[in-house]
Amino acid sequence: MADSGDVVMELAGDVVDVGGLLKVIQEQFGPEKTEEGAVVRFRPPFIQTPKHDARGDAIALVVDHLLQRGVPLWASNLIGSSFVDAHVVDLETAHQPFVDGVYEPIDASVWCREVIKALDVHMRKIAKGEIPPPEKPLAWEQYPFSYCAQKNRRPKMEDKAAIFPSLCVVEPTKNGALSKDAFFAVFDGHNGVDCASYASSHFHRCLVEQHNYTTGLLEPVMRNAFKAVDQRLEARCRNEVVSLKIDLDFFTFK
Repeated sequence: MADSGDVVMELAGDVVDVGGLLKVIQEQFGPEKTEEGAVVRFRPPFIQTPKHDARGDAIALVVDHLLQRGVPLWASNLIGSSFVDAHVVDLETAHQPFVDGVYEPIDASVWCREVIKALDVHMRKIAKGEIPPPEKPLAWEQYPFSYCAQKNRRPKMEDKAAIFPSLCVVEPTKNGALSKDAFFAVFDGHNGVDCASYASSHFHRCLVEQHNYTTGLLEPVMRNAFKAVDQRLEARCRNEVVSLKIDLDFFTFK
């Protein structure tokens, strides 16, 4: 999906081997890469991230950032997973289950910038050969796909897509159980992108984290995934709205 008015398209199979991927990464993050033109300031896409969402939020930030640099979708997801695994302490991206009533927020205004800063270091290490680049999973080619997006007359794009011809890139440690499964979804934003953005970042993770994902019937597994996303999003909205109200009241009082 895109935030511009232009149609954006991506075709599966654009980068097919490690050599091609490494070339893209070296062009974008290699030592000879110099920044030119105006400095683009990074604006956090959300106010805070709870610790149970930090892993998914960090991967979503990584994927979005790398796609803008020309890194293919499959590689962006695999790099995102390995990146958060390498930063479970400093970025608090360890697996943490959602517990209703427990909300431990992280200030996104600082955290998001730290994620992007650490990612830049991580990518430069891949470019220099200090970290091996990921290999494209064979299962990624099992369902050829393409996608495009256009915002039409709206000020900003409000829709999001989740595209996984193989779910093995979501949690590479579960490759055997997920490689043959695919997930494609469009999340339609209404009067804003926040809910669609959250769902596109977390729904597939809530899906594969269901305890009976590999053994249960599809319908109840999907239903439980929807419930899980709804609970997490409701908790996030409720706590962020409370924080906003407190800040606003304090500002008015002053």
